[in-house]
Order: sequence, then structure tokens, then C-alpha cells
Amino acid sequence: MKPKRVVVDMGIFNQLQAEGLSLSVLYVEDDDAISKQVVIFLKNFFTSIDVCTNGADGIESYRKKRQDIIITDISMPIMDGLELVEELRKITTKETLSIIGISGDSETAVKFLKMGANDFIRKPFTKEEFVCRINNAVEALENIQQIKQVSITDFLTGVYNRRYFFEQFEEYYKEAVELGTHFALATFDIDNFKKINDTYGHPAGDEAIKMVANAIKSRVKGTDIVARLGGEEFCLLLKSVSTDDALMIVDSIRSEIARSELKLKNGEIIFLTVSVGVATRPYNSLEEMMDASDALLYKAKTTGKNRTVID
Repeated sequence: MKPKRVVVDMGIFNQLQAEGLSLSVLYVEDDDAISKQVVIFLKNFFTSIDVCTNGADGIESYRKKRQDIIITDISMPIMDGLELVEELRKITTKETLSIIGISGDSETAVKFLKMGANDFIRKPFTKEEFVCRINNAVEALENIQQIKQVSITDFLTGVYNRRYFFEQFEEYYKEAVELGTHFALATFDIDNFKKINDTYGHPAGDEAIKMVANAIKSRVKGTDIVARLGGEEFCLLLKSVSTDDALMIVDSIRSEIARSELKLKNGEIIFLTVSVGVATRPYNSLEEMMDASDALLYKAKTTGKNRTVID
């Protein structure tokens, strides 16, 4: 491959530099000279680049590292580019992995696309075309990621929504039970929320919900899962945590909320409290643990509110 000398559109060049840093690339090519040339160019945009000389090694590399973009030539020993794409599409989709095929034969383009490639580049190609094709792949992946993020996020608070929480909780619950990992499930509910809405209006209620969501998010580690179940109710899944630590974390969140002020747009100040139920004991099922957390929350509500009740 000898790309023609052209001036690359710097707007696209800079855009790809900004977007590509967080993505990983696998380049599959058996010609060492071409491979070195392309990799040097790819380093302008990506920090994580793997190289394989045949499709079989490419499959193995993807299974281990799960790259975001794969660029593959057609003619290679052991397993060619078409076979590589065919095998990859047995375990991936176009939404999770972008594949770009390369060949000097225009008929191969159709074959690549039929096998499941996202795009195709015909040799010889210019650097500008190469950048544009890769940039399209990056943008498509980012658009899909944004759509996915919207689908799992609560629109008001930015925490996860109910559906995603239960999907993740079910998956983690099975894993934790198998490994004997200790974890905790906390259910939060804003006290006297109806009164807040009735007295100050629904916009104030929305601000109260956002304040509580932010308070919970700010006190947990990245692997934990915070979600809004609906209305003024939230769930927090604390992974790999002891009963004592779970109580300390949850009650510190409750205390922080009780000490905080919510200033409304009209200058009025609201003080909020939450009640929390925390389930930590081994339960026979996910549903039983959820029910226990709800029951403990109810106990916190009926014994004075603004308190944490743990099993």
C-alpha cells in the first residue's frame, strides 16, 4: 500500500485524534512493511493498537482484549479476512465491534459487507480516505454508546434506571452467591415527599430527587450501582462489602442528606431527610432480598423516619 500524497482535512484529523484516544484497534495484515506503515499512521489517533498477521491470531486477540475497531486485509495465511469477519460476527454485532475490510478488489467489498463488515476500503487509498473511514467507525460506535447510555439512565437524575438496575442486580446476585461474596442492598425513600410537592410544587420535588441522587452517587465506589426505581425511591447495590461497612456507608449518606440545604429558585430553603432499609444477610433469592430491603425501609418509615434500619 502506497497512499497518495494528499493534505488531510485537519478538521477530521483533529476530530479523530480527540475521539480515538479511548478506543482500541486491532490491525490484521500479513505484509510486515504495510503493517508498520499503517500502525505508524494509526498512532496519530489511538494509544491502544494490536497487530496480528492472520485471522486466527486476530480472533484470539479479540477474545482476550475486546478491541473496539478491527481493520483487516483480505489475503492472509491460515485464516483470511473474510473468514475472520465471519467468525467475529458469530460472537459480536455491528453495534459492539466495528470492522473495516481492506482489499484491492472491488468485488471483495460486497463479500466483506455480506460477511458483516461495517465498512470497506479499496486499495490504493489516500490517507484522507483512511482517516474518514475510521472516523466514521468511531462516530458510529460513539452514537450507539450514547443511545445505550440514554436507554439505561434515569432522565432526571442521571443515575441508572429501574430496568438496568434489576438486570445488573440479577447478574451480580448469581455471581456473588456462587463465589460467596458478601454484599448489601439499600433502598432509600425521601421522607414526606408528597408534602414537598404540595407545598413547594413539582419543580421543587424534582430538585429534591436530584439532590438525593447526587448525595448517594458521591459516597459510593465506581463498582457499586445506584438507581432510581421511580418517584422518590432509590436503590443502592454495594458490592463486596461487610455488614458493618454497609451500615457505615448508608448511614453516612442519610446523615449528609439530613444536614444539607436545598435552595429553591425563589430563595426558599428546604431540609430533606430519607429513610433507608438495608438487606445484607444471605437470602434464598434476589426477590426475597428486595422484599427484605423494602420491609426494612417500611420499618424505618414507621419508627420515626430519617433513620437506617438494617437486618
